[in-house]
This record gives sequence, structure tokens and C-alpha cells, in this order.
Amino acid sequence: LGDEGLYLAAGIAGGTDVDAVSLSTAEQAGPDDIAAVIAILIAVASNTLVKSSIALVIGGRRLGKRAFLIGGLIIVGAALGMLPLAV
Repeated sequence: LGDEGLYLAAGIAGGTDVDAVSLSTAEQAGPDDIAAVIAILIAVASNTLVKSSIALVIGGRRLGKRAFLIGGLIIVGAALGMLPLAV
């Protein structure tokens, strides 16, 4: 399935664990493999959204809002960190 399959797998697997996706993707990636970086970012975003949702459900609205705010900042920061790679 190529890069799209990698992205899909990273999104699904990232919902439960980021470490496995990060380690296995990085191990198979070449030195200039932008698809691996994107896949890891997708896994981090997926994991962050799942954990923020858990915080909302278990901890209530106040904790959920903070978790989503911090999680959103993490995702934006990671995406901004990728910008130099896109150039």
C-alpha cells in the first residue's frame, strides 16, 4: 500500500502506542525518508487525541479542555518542526 498504507497503520497503531510505531518506522527508514517522519507525526497526533479524549471522559470537561489544549500545541509544534524537512 506504499506510503498511504504506512500512514494508515501509523494512525491506527498510534491510538494505543506511539513507541512501537516510532521504533519500527525509524528502524526501516532511510536517511532522507520523509514518509517515516510523517508516519511518526501521524502516530503522535493519533495517540495525543486518544489520550486527550480519555482525559475528557474520565477527568471531566475541565481536565479535557486542558488536555486538548496541550495536545493541540504538541501536534502543532511537531508539524512546525517538520517544515524544514519539506523545503
